[in-house]
Amino acid sequence: LASGALGWPLFLTATNAIVGDLVPQERIAEAFGIVRVALNLGVVFGPMIAGFALAAGLPFSVLFGISAAGCGCLFVLLTLLLKETRPADRAVAGRGPLVAETVTEGAPGVVLEAVHEPAGYRRVLADRRFLAFCAITLLPLFCYGHISTIYPVFLTQVLHVSYATWGLLLALNAIVVVALQYPVVRVLQRHDRLLLVALASALLGLGIGAAAFLAAGWPLFALMVVFSLGEIVFVPLSTSIAMGLATDAERGRYMGVWSIVWVGGQALAPLVTGAAMDRLGGRPAWALI
Repeated sequence: LASGALGWPLFLTATNAIVGDLVPQERIAEAFGIVRVALNLGVVFGPMIAGFALAAGLPFSVLFGISAAGCGCLFVLLTLLLKETRPADRAVAGRGPLVAETVTEGAPGVVLEAVHEPAGYRRVLADRRFLAFCAITLLPLFCYGHISTIYPVFLTQVLHVSYATWGLLLALNAIVVVALQYPVVRVLQRHDRLLLVALASALLGLGIGAAAFLAAGWPLFALMVVFSLGEIVFVPLSTSIAMGLATDAERGRYMGVWSIVWVGGQALAPLVTGAAMDRLGGRPAWALI
């Protein structure tokens, strides 16, 4: 609970806001692609190292201790070396009142009209375009959330895939992302991002849902490649769109709401599909995805 509340969501929010501070908007998708490559390198090597350690007889308690120590080292390094990226003028603006007042320009001698605009989270929650994009994005995030939660349950219990095969599928996903993430985003980022996110959403749904109609074997690896291609396009481009809708002064709050949508959409996968599998059976429930 502490990790889910204070770990990944805080990391995701802060990382997105820092990238938005440091990188021009026209290259933001490219920057998020680089971050994704770094994260997936960890996904490739972390389980690999842990697997060798477990095979050598190292207990889980020691592995968790090493992991905690690594997080502690990261905390120390960031505290000592990372400088605040938020511009000073935005830092002051971010501590303003709930209602910010702007004054419209007028001719000399004319009384100027004060326009009251919401500030803080009120401004974010009043942004209908941003909220509409968040609501729509819940659908592909629902598909995306299956990959590390209920999808392995479906594969092992319904399709009778071995644990070793599931490990290979995960490794394939990470390798495809590491190999193709940056070049694909670099090529596609100049095209219509909403259209690309829509295409990526279809690939995510197909890569997960088509398993309902297949048997275990090589088709699952082909579907994982399809899913990985959707992930490569969806994750950085959807975040760059959300970042583009954020105001400079409220970037952290926008990314906070985006993190809630991101984590909440993925949480729907085990909640909804797990219950559906209990009631409808594995393949019928999976076909509904």
